[in-house]
Amino acid sequence: MGLVSCSIAGDYSRVPIPSKRVYGRVREQLLAPTTVSLRPVNRLASKDLTGKIVDSARVYGLIIQAGDGQGIVVYFTTRQDSVGRPIGIRQSAMKRDSLLYRQMMFPEVRRVPIGVTSAQMMFINPKTQRMETKVYRDHISAQLTLSPVGGHIVGQVLVVLPDMNRSFVCGAFKVPRTS
Repeated sequence: MGLVSCSIAGDYSRVPIPSKRVYGRVREQLLAPTTVSLRPVNRLASKDLTGKIVDSARVYGLIIQAGDGQGIVVYFTTRQDSVGRPIGIRQSAMKRDSLLYRQMMFPEVRRVPIGVTSAQMMFINPKTQRMETKVYRDHISAQLTLSPVGGHIVGQVLVVLPDMNRSFVCGAFKVPRTS
């Protein structure tokens, strides 16, 4: 799969991804992940007027989490039923209902969006000291590459969320291959 891209001023989809181990910031807290996992979530399919499936995709969640539960989950789709082949996604921080987004994510006859669909941030609220979750569907800037190596998937990620603190996660990771 080629890289999904476009140029929008101020986006992070073309910033070089650091080659060191994945790290980040959630709100104003440093994120030093203790676990990184890649899990299939579900399968999407679109049908033509006759009911024949014309395109399908698999939704995955890349879960990057620290020991205290804080972290970021990035949900993305690929055309493959597994991430057994190298893939790359580059997505500018754009709004989902924009014409550019629709042209990029739904070209020609493809009806299932390919790319980052949403991101979820888990954080401890400093006022209540309770874990909270915030989901972002728009203005997510993302780069993700995945390559199979033996029984593992080696990847690099850079995701910047549109919160006021510019929460992010970036770096390299290695996870067991999923089916």
